Amino acid sequence: FYDAMSKGLIAAGYKLPKKGCAIVIMDHNNMRDEQILKSIMILHGIGFTILTTKIIRKILLQKINDDQNNIRDLDIQQHNVIELLYNKKIDMVINISNIIPATINDKIINEEYQIRRKALELGIPVLTTVQIMEVFIKTLEWRNKKLKTSIQPLNFEI
Repeated sequence: FYDAMSKGLIAAGYKLPKKGCAIVIMDHNNMRDEQILKSIMILHGIGFTILTTKIIRKILLQKINDDQNNIRDLDIQQHNVIELLYNKKIDMVINISNIIPATINDKIINEEYQIRRKALELGIPVLTTVQIMEVFIKTLEWRNKKLKTSIQPLNFEI
């Protein structure tokens, strides 16, 4: 499955880095979801630096031994995330939202939209659902364990 998935993602123009930096923007209550927590732990385990809010960082540090300081604070209102995207400092954006827009600040909604939009314009993967995030991260994990996909030529005669 992950072999086929990696081929499909590459064919669709996605870059599948072996390691890098992922920005995780979501409500901290999402960290109660075992799928989300497990996926981020896998991502960290294969060598990705995680940029996230102080609250999510604290939750992750309770679950993950991070002696390399690969889980870092990010305040999207203080850091220029767009600049980080332009400078190729971020390799993927995880932005899972389960908040009803009317319940939060319009400025935050706009900032998250701008980050997603700029990442897509720059060809940086943007993961917006738990299912997509899980499959994408497991595909990265599979690729890190296996050196290459099983590319085989089609044998047909004309």
